[in-house]
Amino acid sequence: MLDKTGFKRKTYQELKEDLESKFKEKFGNDVNVSAKSPFGILIMIFAFFLAPLWELAEMVYNSAYSSKAEGVQLDRLASNKTMSRDQESESHVELTFTGVPNTTIQEQTQFATDKFIYFYLIENVTLDETGKGSGEAVSVEKGIHTNVAAETITLQGEPTENIYTVTNLLAATGGREVETDTELRDRLIKSPAIEGNTTINAIIARLNDTVGVRSSSVVSVNPVVHAYVLGGNREDVADTLFNCVAAGIDTVGSEEVTVTDISGTEHTVRFDYAEEVQIRMKIDVQSNTSFPSDGVSAIKQTLIQHIGGKDVSETDWTGLALGEKVVYSQLFNFVYDTPGIEDVTIQIAKNNEVYQMSNLVLQSYEIARTSPELIEVSIT
Repeated sequence: MLDKTGFKRKTYQELKEDLESKFKEKFGNDVNVSAKSPFGILIMIFAFFLAPLWELAEMVYNSAYSSKAEGVQLDRLASNKTMSRDQESESHVELTFTGVPNTTIQEQTQFATDKFIYFYLIENVTLDETGKGSGEAVSVEKGIHTNVAAETITLQGEPTENIYTVTNLLAATGGREVETDTELRDRLIKSPAIEGNTTINAIIARLNDTVGVRSSSVVSVNPVVHAYVLGGNREDVADTLFNCVAAGIDTVGSEEVTVTDISGTEHTVRFDYAEEVQIRMKIDVQSNTSFPSDGVSAIKQTLIQHIGGKDVSETDWTGLALGEKVVYSQLFNFVYDTPGIEDVTIQIAKNNEVYQMSNLVLQSYEIARTSPELIEVSIT
């Protein structure tokens, strides 16, 4: 039913009880509505078909709310904020070569890891007089598995004697799976309603909606804008900045990307990737008999969702914003969300620093990240 408290779906058992009451009201209290009686069988059949209708009504009601909507309904809510679900994407990497001097390696030439994850060049690469060169490559497949580690792309997909070696000095980045409902919902809820396109809030919102970007921050001191992002392909980030930052405003950062406007004029867009700060935690819990068997996993999950990072299912939670400090006292609330906890002690640390029992302050270019491996939970 729907009232001022919201929508309350009737379950199969509740429908069955309502039908039994109605049958007794119409046929008398002594009517037989037991499971094997004719009326009882009819009641169960009616309840069986009515229950899915109530479930449908609940889904229609929930489709209007970001915290409850699923699938296409969630996509449509996101579109109201000019957001869209991140699709699966390929990873990008720079390949470094040695070979016969002045050899040209053609665009589309493929290279691979020993696990046969293939990458192809997106530009011609001409080796210099010492036989060295490098060029950008993109994975053939899409997905998080294409984010291969450094120095793993060492095989030639199309062997030639003119190329001696190939490798990637840095890890491939940018590959991801289709954004899940959980990830999109988390991003949608945290995205403010933004008007305009060139304010700091608008730039942050547009950056956060860029494919692969998990979080961003912008420092603006006229006439300069310094953007920091977590994740995302450098060309996509640069394109977003170019279309958000007003003319006459310069961008700064160590990442430099050339963007061409509609007249064919080239512009250099600069930004920086965020520095990830690993948050380690030691948690000592005094529990009672109400503590669930999966309590340790539940504690880790709620903390990862709050701080940010990947959980055991590889869901990437945005968590705290860039530059946002880790408030020590707030962590207790998330731990106590798990039942059966009588007392708890928490110690936290950044990267390899010593543990402490106070807030962890981050710089504007830093973002807190944690994972199940970084959270140590002891139960007594």
